[in-house]
Amino acid sequence: MSAARDTFQRALTISEVELGPDHPEVAQGLDNLGVLLRNLGELPAAGHAHQRALAIRQAQLGPDHPEVARSLDNLATVLHDLGELPDAHTARQRALAIRQTQLGPDHPDVAASLNNLGVLLLELGELPAARAATERALAIFEARLSSDHPSVAMARANLNRIVAASTSSPDSQTTAQ
Repeated sequence: MSAARDTFQRALTISEVELGPDHPEVAQGLDNLGVLLRNLGELPAAGHAHQRALAIRQAQLGPDHPEVARSLDNLATVLHDLGELPDAHTARQRALAIRQTQLGPDHPDVAASLNNLGVLLLELGELPAARAATERALAIFEARLSSDHPSVAMARANLNRIVAASTSSPDSQTTAQ
């Protein structure tokens, strides 16, 4: 994986030299590098790459561009992994809002944002909101993708986790008196 990191870093350096440090292609390279770094467990470095990509995209494409949402989702994933759940929640909500506005309420990218938000809400203990987000994601995926698509399976699995957590939650159980 070290070779992959070196290759991504080299490609990023070439893009910065050839296109300038604030070019949208540089942001893409940064997001790609950030995903790799996250997979390598280098979370702070991954977060830095995604934050820089986000800053470039916001400056070059505007604050409501779908590519800004992509960087926000990538950053939210790293923040989630770092345990910074409130910040991850803020980034996920903003990504979802951008995608709904720019792509429409039934776009698969909106469903992906909803699914990611549902998982985060589950970890935050917000089970009704987690279930609502994940059910909506699943409905969009089922309407727009084939029934055997991996995104459909992932949303179903996440919904099952949320339902299981809801039924085992102390708030969902009644006590006999």
